[in-house]
Amino acid sequence: MKPQEYRLIDGGIGLAISKTGDLATNTYGVLMSHSWCGEKKWEAKQTKSPALAGHEIPYSDTIYHHDITYHEGRFYTFYGQEIVSVDENTGEIIERIHILELIRSARDQNLALFDPRFRDVVLFYDVHRMNKSNWHKIVVPDPFHPNKIDVLSRDLADSFDDFEAGDLLISLRNLNLVFVFRPKTSKILWYRYGLTSYQHDPTFQRGYIAVFDNNPLANSGPSSRIVTLGVRDHTRSTLFDLRIWGISMRIHGNFEFDDDSNLLVVSDDNNGRAVVGYLSGKPIFIFENRVESGKNLRLKNITRVSPHQVEEWSARCN
Repeated sequence: MKPQEYRLIDGGIGLAISKTGDLATNTYGVLMSHSWCGEKKWEAKQTKSPALAGHEIPYSDTIYHHDITYHEGRFYTFYGQEIVSVDENTGEIIERIHILELIRSARDQNLALFDPRFRDVVLFYDVHRMNKSNWHKIVVPDPFHPNKIDVLSRDLADSFDDFEAGDLLISLRNLNLVFVFRPKTSKILWYRYGLTSYQHDPTFQRGYIAVFDNNPLANSGPSSRIVTLGVRDHTRSTLFDLRIWGISMRIHGNFEFDDDSNLLVVSDDNNGRAVVGYLSGKPIFIFENRVESGKNLRLKNITRVSPHQVEEWSARCN
């Protein structure tokens, strides 16, 4: 699955599968889609805003990166400092939300969520003077490190009183911040600041939010765990202590949890493993991405596909 242009050799860790079995990845910082049978369908355009013409910007702002989410015909991921959704069939960008919109939304709601990452405090006070051309003069390097967008599905929306289908759950790793944003009103609906540390992969579950909490600076040492966050209060509880499975990652993390079966699927990047098991702690399946005895390749992202789906999609291949 090689792109036409290698934007960043170690860039991108995203993986998502559509309802029809199309696979989207952003390896090398290039967003691509392949059919289940391995045929390349599209490669998303690498674009620069006209506002950035003639300005020196970080290379990370010209790549697709981090997790990819599939929702109702679109793939959601990050392009630099923008949230983008692209058409599953064509790769055309349907919607863009720049981090500046989130900052303005917070300030308009009197929420001081993003303030610590600005070095030009005078300009930051006048938030509406900020734009894409002066953005990089104001912020510290890698100010927020966005790493996940989850989209609230119609199936789960009924389990939340204050959220609705289409709301976005966003993780900013460098702020230890997860929050819910409603694009159609540009409002931040909910946030939790400091209940997780260097977190990854927040997801809407049935009536609560689950997060891969890397927790690298715990007093007892790095303590990766899956935590649940209450929506109506500031409670946090540990759903599963990942150290039970020998997983302790400071800056990566990916999981899926099924509320009905209590089945937990976790990628273990440091050890090149995927671990599947129940909350009782006993793993039922471990995949090792091994190339030779004692040596595994990194495994940054996983997803679970049912045997029925594999059979259905594979039947279309020659």
